[in-house]
Amino acid sequence: HAGTHVADTSSLHIRAGEFVSEDVEKLMGEENLVTSACREIVELTKNRQSCLIFCTSVAHCKKVAALIEEYSGEECPIVTGDTPALEREETIARLRGEAIPADLFGGVKKPLKYACNVSVLTTGTDIPRLDTIALLRPTNSAGLLIQMVGRGFRLSPATGKTECLVLDYGRNIERFGPIDCIK
Repeated sequence: HAGTHVADTSSLHIRAGEFVSEDVEKLMGEENLVTSACREIVELTKNRQSCLIFCTSVAHCKKVAALIEEYSGEECPIVTGDTPALEREETIARLRGEAIPADLFGGVKKPLKYACNVSVLTTGTDIPRLDTIALLRPTNSAGLLIQMVGRGFRLSPATGKTECLVLDYGRNIERFGPIDCIK
């Protein structure tokens, strides 16, 4: 699903085969794009289990997470390269649907519906419950695109998941074609 408001990626420059990160951050951080994308993500995931959002930078990730929390009323943690390993593992476990002990008095941190990340949860992360991937970043790498959307493509009879919704705000599918027929 291409977002209602998508970025015009035609002016992005390429360095070493990938879009220049400063250009991408400026383009994807545009206020109208971020707010409309976050509203649409929340609207389209009302009846879904969990959504992983790919952002362009730490600052972009923080902005997106704050809006997702505001619009949904749900917690939306961020995972970056600087996120401590234990915190990262806890976020992944909660995205998988696990409740995590929060304190010594029996309090728990409930399973997560949303999480944002920057170039971290692309490979080797197994979250079968993920049924929505939101791409708030363009990539010029077909391999990276496959890795990002692949996080949601595992079938999960245990959670009843039979398909995955991909919300593309960076024109990636337009650039590379359908994920099962990448050019």
